[in-house]
Amino acid sequence: LQALIGLNSEIVSEKLKAMNLARVTLDFDGTVLSCGDKVKWAARGYNPHNRHSKSLYPLLCHVSQTGHFLRVHNRPGDVHDSKSALRIIKSSIEEMRKQLPCAVIEVRLDSAFFQEEIIKYLMKEEIEFAMKVPMWHWLYLKELIMLRERWTPWGKNLSSFESLVPIESWGIDLPMVFYREKLSETPKLNH
Repeated sequence: LQALIGLNSEIVSEKLKAMNLARVTLDFDGTVLSCGDKVKWAARGYNPHNRHSKSLYPLLCHVSQTGHFLRVHNRPGDVHDSKSALRIIKSSIEEMRKQLPCAVIEVRLDSAFFQEEIIKYLMKEEIEFAMKVPMWHWLYLKELIMLRERWTPWGKNLSSFESLVPIESWGIDLPMVFYREKLSETPKLNH
């Protein structure tokens, strides 16, 4: 397995070097793979298609510009999406810096990766990133949104605003962009 991972990484890196990309976007996400009861590491866990089926939940890193998979880290189906994520993120970024030293590296992640150690690593390494943020009560995002009076329009139904959000328990200020979309023209009727 390690030899196959190494070979894949080498092939993808050579292809990316030949393309001489100025910007590389690494997408990290988990995916559910349903499998039988006899597959090693399979476990019952998060499986939206069949809750009782054993599955694997590999963490994937792919290059958005090309669709190449840079990393596939296999995990049992009962782990959280962020398990082993920092290690995979670090190794993927280090490889891209080695292979494409002049390229700007950016990372995209879903809300499962909104973890203190991951965010602090990306900020320390000056990696550009876009990440969905969960609406956890202790972040006070709902209050920030409700108090906002001026939004920047981006068309008929979309608007946004930016804010530097202090996360006191982590000791950081995190820049965030908030979007809202008007979903209906029809006012709600009171009965």
